[in-house]
Amino acid sequence: MIAAWLWIATVLFALRVLGQLIVIRARPRCLPPVDRWQSGLLPYPVLLLSQLAILAVQVTIAIQVGGGAGWFVDPLRPRAGAALVVLAALYLGGMAYRFSRPSPRLIPTTFHCVLASFLLAAGLFHLP
Repeated sequence: MIAAWLWIATVLFALRVLGQLIVIRARPRCLPPVDRWQSGLLPYPVLLLSQLAILAVQVTIAIQVGGGAGWFVDPLRPRAGAALVVLAALYLGGMAYRFSRPSPRLIPTTFHCVLASFLLAAGLFHLP
C-alpha cells in the first residue's frame, strides 16, 4: 500500500512538472496561465532543476520500497521514519495555512501537499 502511494504521488508530481513545462513552452488555453503554476520565488530554470531532482529522489525511493531492497529500505530506520512523519505533518500544516490565506496559489500548494504526503508515506514505511 505504501509503495503504491509513493508511485501515485510521484506520478502526480511528474504531471505537475510536465504541465508547467507545457504551459511555459506552448501556452495552451486549456491549462491555467503560467502565474498560477508557481509562486515566483525561484526563476523557472532553477525551479525545474529542483523539481527534476525531487522526481529522481521520489523514483529511487519508490523503486526501493516496491522492490524491498536498497539504501532507503534496508535497514528500517524507525527514528528517521518518525522524523519524516513529523516533517510531513509540519509541511502539511504549512500548506493548510497557505490554503487559508486569501488568493492561495492552488496549483503549487496542492502539489506541495502531494510532496508532503510522499514524505509521510516514506516515514510510515520505516515505522514499526
